[in-house]
Amino acid sequence: MWSEFFASIPEVLQPTASLVKSTVLASKADGTVPYSPSSVLNTVYSIDWALQLAGLSKISSHPLVASMVSASQRILGRPKVKKDPITPEILKALVESKITDKSPSVCNLRSFALCLIGYAGFFRFSELCHIKACDVKFFPSYVSIFLESWKCDQFRDGAWIVIARTDLPTCLVKALEDYISAAQINLSEDLSLFRALATPRSKVRSQGISYTRARELIKDAFRDIKDVSKISVHSLRAGGATSAANASIADGLFKRHGR
Repeated sequence: MWSEFFASIPEVLQPTASLVKSTVLASKADGTVPYSPSSVLNTVYSIDWALQLAGLSKISSHPLVASMVSASQRILGRPKVKKDPITPEILKALVESKITDKSPSVCNLRSFALCLIGYAGFFRFSELCHIKACDVKFFPSYVSIFLESWKCDQFRDGAWIVIARTDLPTCLVKALEDYISAAQINLSEDLSLFRALATPRSKVRSQGISYTRARELIKDAFRDIKDVSKISVHSLRAGGATSAANASIADGLFKRHGR
């Protein structure tokens, strides 16, 4: 096949063709980029770009190159592995592990509130990071959190997410109140609810936390409880939704709360 490929292209492109061949074979043989077809794709599409600038046809349009690109994605590609949902038992274990701490730091209270709100509110990270302090309203029996928009909000109407106050150790409302009090957050501020800290026991800054930082906080919180390689930020939303479904929550309430 390779001999037919070389014979079908102009002589000026022979070095280019050799580079494609060597990259395809090397990526499979020596494992320099294990479980990734990126080296093949980068080489082929970089050459395509250079050929287009020179007014020549793309090398990726050749049947053999197209087949090798497809094969590299199939053979070297890594399948997606879904993360485990957080269960009520894991959350209870998290709470019990924090109860012994008589003076928890602002960082720990933030992590605790982040885990509980993501679980109880079915929040995606894109929603968590956009919750403002002024969007949170506390009431005697519940907390109400306003979302300006979410993934499926086509008309950008926003929605109020209501979460009940409970007498359980895993009560989100209590955890959120503790975090806001310790961090001295003003609920009239138009700033992110979950913000960066200068030190674990310092006050919050004005900027919010990134996805990478949120993932680190969640994994650190569950590190002594569960294999953290199997969880992510989305594990909170998945766990909350799974628990609600197992509890036979009415479909209308489930869909409204889960957005």
